[in-house]
Parts: sequence; structure tokens; C-alpha cells
Amino acid sequence: MQEFYYEGATSDISSQPLQYVTEVLEELGFNNSKVLVEVVGDTADNFSANVKRIVVVDDERKPFKMIAKFAPTQAHLRLGDITQLFRNEIIMYTEVLPLFKELEENANVPETQRLKFAKCYGGCKEPEHEVILLEDLNLSGFSILDKTKSLSNECVITILKNIAKLHSLSHALRNTDPKKFDEFKNTLFDIWQNLEIKRLCYLNFVKDQAMALLTDGKQKDTFKRVIISDINTATAEVIKKYKDSHFTVILQGDLWTNNIMFKFDSENLVECIMIDYQVARVNIPPADLMYLIFSCTDHSTRLKYFNTWIDCYHTELAKALQYYGLQISSIYPKDQLYLDLKNYSKVAFDKSLLLASVTSLSSDEGVKVKEFLEQSDNHSQTALIDEFRNSEYFGKFKEKLEGLIDSFVQFDLF
Repeated sequence: MQEFYYEGATSDISSQPLQYVTEVLEELGFNNSKVLVEVVGDTADNFSANVKRIVVVDDERKPFKMIAKFAPTQAHLRLGDITQLFRNEIIMYTEVLPLFKELEENANVPETQRLKFAKCYGGCKEPEHEVILLEDLNLSGFSILDKTKSLSNECVITILKNIAKLHSLSHALRNTDPKKFDEFKNTLFDIWQNLEIKRLCYLNFVKDQAMALLTDGKQKDTFKRVIISDINTATAEVIKKYKDSHFTVILQGDLWTNNIMFKFDSENLVECIMIDYQVARVNIPPADLMYLIFSCTDHSTRLKYFNTWIDCYHTELAKALQYYGLQISSIYPKDQLYLDLKNYSKVAFDKSLLLASVTSLSSDEGVKVKEFLEQSDNHSQTALIDEFRNSEYFGKFKEKLEGLIDSFVQFDLF
């Protein structure tokens, strides 16, 4: 029997997930090795997982590294949707993305034009012991950019090309195997249609703060008019509207700065890879496009490039579809894209509002939000307001909020 000696940040990992890691390492050919477990990223940014770097030290081989995402095991940290979110990501990495790779190979898509994703070494879906093991993209020169800064036009265009590849593969799958597409459609969990009560409490908290921060009369009136009272219901209505539509695709679902890794050669952007498929689901393309654009860029950047970005996505989707013998005119005409942008706008605004809050938080404030999600009572809400009162949070959030309202009005999305 092989023995592995774990050291480091293991105090919040139970024995069963570690045993799963051991089994995967054995399958990879390791034995009797020391395993270092390191914390990855800012604790405040990882709301649904404990992210670790697994470093295997083997005297006979060079150190091996992979990323492990562990679900919280403590009852007070496990929101009601944790199991489904981990299940989503495991399905995406072990079933959907490998199938998409096969479609690309069968269509002879050039390597440079294929969708790139992290290698998955395995995943355990067992409730309370969920874990997924992924390639450490840092080793290939990829890194995450600063979530507090607006992404550049170059970065957004590079991401849009990846989104177009992902969405084109959905259309290719529906065309070649509609039953398989429907299977994924029915198994991927839509968190936004089933938002857990604690997450709803924080979203409502954000809405209350937004209303209090707005001082411009027109902006306040717009906010009152467009804000959604129940995002679960609003999302369900969009899904019902497009229930039998061939315009829907499998989404990445959570395209904000922390879930996109970039590779640079000096200062020149080489490529990007989308990570974290926990919120993957089936819906219309603007669910990905608007989440990216309104959560990762500021108003001044959007004013310059918004229409260029929408055109870029549509052009790249058309190019990608051609590899599968599909034409954009029948699959997703541009007038349909613009109609869908409007149909999805209120839901997109609510989500962007939430992300505006998250990206305005400092690390310490992010920890406070996690504590709020664990408690979500009147006392914790009062404490959170007091915590933010003397920080820079409200100023940053107010600027993002005003930019969101101005952008949605400017682009006639409401």
C-alpha cells in the first residue's frame, strides 16, 4: 500500500477528500511521497470552495503540481447549492469539455482555433466530500489579473473569441447529437434560477445599499424601474421564454476577472483560458457576454468598445460555426443577438450589481461577506454595514453602480 505524507494547509480538509487525492496520485504513478498543500488565492474570492495547490515531492521525479478545489465540510459554511455547483464543474470537465474536444478533432479544427481548458485529473461528486483536481495553469505561464481594475479592450476581445468557440461547440453538439445536448441541459444546475436564500439575502443587501448611495435623481428613478424583486423568478421567465429555442448554448456562466487566466509574453497578450465552470448552465449567449462586459470593465471603456465587442463575438461565432458546416444566418442572426441582449438586460443588471459589490471589496471585507453568508440575519447585516461605513468600499461601489446604470441607458438595453 502506498503512503503519502500530507503537510501544510490541510486543517479544513476532511480525510475522505484527501483519500481521493491519494487515489488520483497513485493512478498518476506516485508512491510514498510527501505532499505539500498550499492555499491558493485570496480566501475572500473563493466563496464556494477551498482552493489549494497540491505539490507532490518525489525524489525520483520533479515536483508535480495540480490545483484542488475542495467543498467546505463545516455545516455552517455549506450553502445549499454547493453540491450542485461542484457537480456542474465535474460534469463540464469530465463530460462536456472532452466531448467538445472530440467535436473539434472530428471537424479538423486547427489547433490554434480550438477551445483551451485545464486538464482534469478527476472529481468526486459525493456530498460533503466534493473535490475536483485540475491542471495548475500557473506552470504554463497563466495568471489572474487584478479584479479591481477594468479589463482592457485586448483582454475582452481575447475572451470573446473563447466564448464564441465555446458557444459554437454547443451548436455543433445540438446539430450532431440533440439528445446529448438536452441531457446536459437537464443536468447542469442553474444557480440563478435556484439562488440559495443566503445568497439572496446578500443580493438584497447590495440592492438596499445601492438605493441609499444613489444621489442623482434620474439614476435613482432608473434603478427603481429596472431592479428585479426576485431574480430566481426573473431567470425562470427567461428560461421559459427560450425553452424550445435553438439559440441557447452551454455557458461558462461566471465570467468575471478571477475566473479567466491570461498568458503574456512580456506585455503582449498571448491567450486566455476560462476556468471555474461551477455556474455552467444552458441559456442564451448574452448571459455570458453581459456578465463579462458589465462585471469586468468600467463605464468609460464600455463607451469606447461595447458595440465593437458585440460585433466581435458575432463575427467570431460565425467563423467557428463554419468548421461544423453551420451558418450564422440560420444559427444566430445578429438581430436575434441584439433582441436577446434586451430580453436578458434586467437579469444581467442584477448580476452585474452583485459583482460590482464583490469587486469593490477589500480582502478583509470579502471575509466579512463570507461571514455574512454564513449567518444572514439582521444582526450580521447591521455589523456588515458598520464594517463598510468607514472603508473605501462605498465609494468604489457607488462609482461602479453609477457606471452600470449609465452604460445600460447609453446602450438602450432597458
